[in-house]
Amino acid sequence: MELAEKKYHGTQTYEPGPSLSRQITVYAYNVGLALHTDEIFSGSAYSVPNPPNQDQDNWDTISKLASIKAQTAFSDMNHLLGGGASMLKPELLQRLGPLTVFFAFTHGESINFRATRDASLSFAASNNEVLSAVSSRNLSIPNPNIVVMHACETLQTDGLASTAFKLTDGTTAIRNKAYAGFKTKIHSWTMEWNGNPSVTLDNHATMVYNLLASGKVISEAVAVANSTFKPRSQFVNSAQDMKTYGDGNARLINVYNGQSISTTWYKVAAPI
Repeated sequence: MELAEKKYHGTQTYEPGPSLSRQITVYAYNVGLALHTDEIFSGSAYSVPNPPNQDQDNWDTISKLASIKAQTAFSDMNHLLGGGASMLKPELLQRLGPLTVFFAFTHGESINFRATRDASLSFAASNNEVLSAVSSRNLSIPNPNIVVMHACETLQTDGLASTAFKLTDGTTAIRNKAYAGFKTKIHSWTMEWNGNPSVTLDNHATMVYNLLASGKVISEAVAVANSTFKPRSQFVNSAQDMKTYGDGNARLINVYNGQSISTTWYKVAAPI
């Protein structure tokens, strides 16, 4: 609005002048990336079964099932798909640049996670390949806001993996950004829990994805999945819940003002 100046008895006052309008176009940028693994871990090495496993007892098989559900969830949330679910390290590093959400079901360790079949991506402080890839994005592209990592040990050190994805600043949370993963090695099957039978871990992943797609915040999506399909240790039949690190109120299908779960939300109708 333009203000017109008038003077009365030496006192300067302002009255509304001609109206001024301006049109602003706001784009929603939502790019989801799903990743699965073709590898199994045996002894001390990763390998790709030949021929591929057909039964559902193996990590590589159930990861493929999870990636299909992840891509469906991205479609339900009006997120563009940032590439296929099978990616070697060079392509995956490139794809980390433009993504805003990452659902991965792969192998992991305390300082890295695996691409589909060829190599690990380091998020160690001394060699942070993930941070370099995420930081390579154009300044007009927002940083990631949620990563869900069904892989061993990537949350063993608080703030390490989440900072690599720019979801936290060290151990300090950032509004509407969160990382979900595991502190320990996990099994491909869940525990029998609260009357629920033991099932493959892709059921847990699918529930997290679907709850996020329905509008739940990350902490609630993970908590419900943990209570329904209880993850367990790789070596001992003990519970190993998925953990959320960062802003537990982060969510995907609405704009979040960061104050509380009950505040006003604005639905994102479609991506660019």
